[in-house]
Amino acid sequence: MLIPVLLILNSFIIIQESKAQWVQTAFTYNYNATDIEATDSSIHIAFLQYGIYRSYDNGNSVTALNNGLPGLLQIPCVKIKDNMMYAGNLYDGIYKSTNNGLNWFSINDSSTNSLWVYDIYKFNQSLFIVTTNSIFMSTNEG
Repeated sequence: MLIPVLLILNSFIIIQESKAQWVQTAFTYNYNATDIEATDSSIHIAFLQYGIYRSYDNGNSVTALNNGLPGLLQIPCVKIKDNMMYAGNLYDGIYKSTNNGLNWFSINDSSTNSLWVYDIYKFNQSLFIVTTNSIFMSTNEG
């Protein structure tokens, strides 16, 4: 009598198992997506060859946000914090936008203007960037 009870329990456990569900978005181009950042109303995707794109509808439609970014658009990371956007570039350091990505400007100095920026982190009033050979910090947000 013990064997049928175990079989019933095993069947119940298998029935309860579920799989994750994934849906492909409009970001299906032959791009190298490297980072994603979200706000309450939008998502922003960084691409290695195509810059930064924004979507207000979960990726169904996208808009390029590259005005002011350097020509090669090698963007491995994008971060949004306190209504500011930051973009790291593989050849030209770090860029900032104060208008939701519509325009970008360089916030580099002589120590960061030609570095490859791989990641950005903002903590309180300090901005940290991870580069090829070091981590840099700015206490005035660049």
